[in-house]
Amino acid sequence: MQLRPYQTKFIAEIRHHFSHGSNAPLAVAPTGMGKTVCLSYMADGASRKQNTVGIIVHRQELIVQTSMALAKMGIYHGIIAPPAVFRNAIKKQVEELGRSYFNSDAPVKVCSIQTLARRLDTLPAFDFLLIDEAHHAAAGQWAKLIAAMPLAKILGVTATPQRLDGKGLGAEFGGCFTSLVLGPTVQALIDLGNLVQPRVFAPPMQFNMEGIRTKGGDFDHKTSTDKIDKPTITGDAISHYKRLCEGVPAIAFCASVKHAQHVSEQFNAAGYSSVCVEGNMEDRLRRQAIDGLGNGRYDVVTSCDIISEGTDIPIVGAAIMLRPTQSLSLYLQQGGRVLRPYAGKEYSIILDHVGNSARHGLLEEDREWSLEGRKKKSRKSDNDNGPAVAMCMECYAAYPSTRSACPICGTVPSAASREIEQTEGELVEIKQAQQREKKREQAQAGSLESLIELGKRRGMKNPSGWAKHVWKARQQKRRA
Repeated sequence: MQLRPYQTKFIAEIRHHFSHGSNAPLAVAPTGMGKTVCLSYMADGASRKQNTVGIIVHRQELIVQTSMALAKMGIYHGIIAPPAVFRNAIKKQVEELGRSYFNSDAPVKVCSIQTLARRLDTLPAFDFLLIDEAHHAAAGQWAKLIAAMPLAKILGVTATPQRLDGKGLGAEFGGCFTSLVLGPTVQALIDLGNLVQPRVFAPPMQFNMEGIRTKGGDFDHKTSTDKIDKPTITGDAISHYKRLCEGVPAIAFCASVKHAQHVSEQFNAAGYSSVCVEGNMEDRLRRQAIDGLGNGRYDVVTSCDIISEGTDIPIVGAAIMLRPTQSLSLYLQQGGRVLRPYAGKEYSIILDHVGNSARHGLLEEDREWSLEGRKKKSRKSDNDNGPAVAMCMECYAAYPSTRSACPICGTVPSAASREIEQTEGELVEIKQAQQREKKREQAQAGSLESLIELGKRRGMKNPSGWAKHVWKARQQKRRA
């Protein structure tokens, strides 16, 4: 296979780390960079040197995807996975390539971490472990695998080398990796044409997080669902899809399975074709649902966690974010699903209904990664380096606040448009002219008393409380 220049450079850098004494480098590159191709290339090279190689993944879709990547390169390999996943991988090879590249005796194996962890006592040790989505590698089954094969060289690859719990991935900080290899950035791949530019749209008011608890480092599924799973919010998501990207295959990322089911039902009721992908679905049905986005059967697929990592459907052009998250990794993984190029796809659309872009920064912004882990901070965010994000009051695009004008419509922000109000209302369909007028009125109210009077004119039930809230937010922004 002919590697792209940045893939060749990436592999050369990894080999440099191995040759200079790092037996477990962690290689970082964005979603869509071709990490699976690079893994396959390195697995083939290691096997030609008489090494046994295990490519370790944690999702069924990744097993099939990795097996297909090896097959397309003509690399025979074994598969250690549940029978249904094993059969699907072989079937897909035969369907697409006309033959199978499965060989149980081959030195390269594609392994499900769950299956492999149960068979460690009966399987021979690998010489080389290639760990996909390696930000998970500090968890129990991964640690068990690594401990069982202390002589193996390890290569981890990930787009997001950061754990939600803040633990470090480096060997000195509780993880297993000994050095960090940085591949190309998202923006570099966009400039090369290997990813498409995202356009982020969000309501001009921040999503109200009041009542949503934190559990395990992220927003709790139940309280998130209670807050978000409402007809007004789902209706707003449907109306924005219709206005901004109707006909574009989309993935809706939801707060829970229940929420994903309801969102799918409402898209169907609105005349679109939608299906919910769940973890307990038969593998055949789940594969059909995901493939349905690519072949035009479905307009929108909804999911809670299943499509966040590893799913490769280049035709998908829109991400509908309906799940607030404190995890920078999850946010980047979800947004990355729609950045892959496809014929006729000039850009991708991110419909952010829950403030993730304001919380973590834009997808294409450069970030500083480290093996040390994340220091605890007073504010609840997984983002250490996310830039400030401005919202355009004309088209509701989100963009870096360092820019002098909206990159989508060219609007130059006024002083009033820089004031983003935290309101207690649910998301509703945005009426642009009315919203702009309200923001102008609010900006002209230069004192707490005038804000209270404005609240009274608008017929608010608690104008004083609203005014104090806006005034406090304004003062905090000025101090910052």
